[in-house]
Amino acid sequence: MPRKPKLLPYLQVMTSGRLRYTRRVPPELREYLGGRGYLTVLMPPGSTDPSDKRLIKAWSKANAEIEAELAKASDQREAKESAIEPVEALSPKAVAGIAAEPWRQLQRAVSDGRVSAAMDDQVRETVLITLKALADAQGGDTAAKAEAQKQITNIWIKPVVNELNMQPSDDLMEQIRERHQAYRQMAEADAERLREGDFSTSDLHDKAPPLPTRQITFEALVDEWIRDAGGIREVDGVGMGQSQVSQYRAHIKELIEVTGLHFPAEVDVDSARAFMTHLQQSDLAIATKKTRMTTVNNLFAIGVRVGLLDANPFTHLKIKTPKGTRNTGYRPFNEEELTEIFSELKRIPPNERNILPLMLLTTGGRQGDITFTRHQDVQKSEGGVWFIDMVDCPKDKYPRTLKGGVSDERRTPIHPVAIDRGFLEMVR
Repeated sequence: MPRKPKLLPYLQVMTSGRLRYTRRVPPELREYLGGRGYLTVLMPPGSTDPSDKRLIKAWSKANAEIEAELAKASDQREAKESAIEPVEALSPKAVAGIAAEPWRQLQRAVSDGRVSAAMDDQVRETVLITLKALADAQGGDTAAKAEAQKQITNIWIKPVVNELNMQPSDDLMEQIRERHQAYRQMAEADAERLREGDFSTSDLHDKAPPLPTRQITFEALVDEWIRDAGGIREVDGVGMGQSQVSQYRAHIKELIEVTGLHFPAEVDVDSARAFMTHLQQSDLAIATKKTRMTTVNNLFAIGVRVGLLDANPFTHLKIKTPKGTRNTGYRPFNEEELTEIFSELKRIPPNERNILPLMLLTTGGRQGDITFTRHQDVQKSEGGVWFIDMVDCPKDKYPRTLKGGVSDERRTPIHPVAIDRGFLEMVR
């Protein structure tokens, strides 16, 4: 008897007999997809044969659209996790130093008689905004002047804060803009003295504080860590996985939230100890607490090694496992549990989903090792033994990665029980 043709992936038969494309949304992505738990698309009525061209075309379109939606949601989640919170507060001296810098830059340009191309662009943009504001004001737009002043101030302030590797919050930017405007009269007085040939004094130089020093960012430490590891595996074929990079960024964000410090050089031993205390008092597993401490310690250690930082405040800080803590790690199944598991596996119908627990049990592989098995990975030895060729190839057309990279590559025999349950037919 010929086998009944299988449905295309993700298709389900509704009670009406019509096919529906259904994808489950991972819980961590649902907030980016309107809270939906599933993404569904109806297939053409009357089309149930997998070889039907109408069905193949509709399935391909639905699959591409939903894959794009899931990819976009994943990117949004990653961007949210990796986002470094904007700086909320600076000392009045630092605010004043940033606010005065654009005036000082203009003053130096006039004094030296040299205007850079970037400054020339800033002047042109300022003129255009001013002309537009004057035109809007004549048309009765009373808010035009205030908005133009804000835009002009941003033109001169943004390059300064960017050079400092700073991302000020909206409130902080408003403080800087206000102080920038307050220095205007002082800057005009300095400009008048220059026009009169007086180069001896400058109120901005004498009274306004200097520009704060450029800060090394946490993102710079992440970049050094990636470079040290050889790159990102999904992009460069070697190095750290993208998921681990996202994990590091998430841990940095937690460090910033706990300490209130936005730059690595600001973190001292007391701040590092405060972060360790936060982890110790959390409900996280001991292994998770240790992983987070290791993450930040690694980043600071790399920063010191490449000369970006002077010291690593986490060097001697470690989270220890409390005495008397019960071991909550992995343990092998006992005989009774294995009997129950295999009885259930024999009861349920064999398919791509139900074969996974059996493959995990009989190969000892990780879930990703099995779920990302490709057709070419299933091979037969000269001795007639079927095996899975576990290879690490993150840049392949159909990528496959192993946790340990190439050092984790191996050939894993396929158990006869899995063969009897139809594993070979499922991957062909």
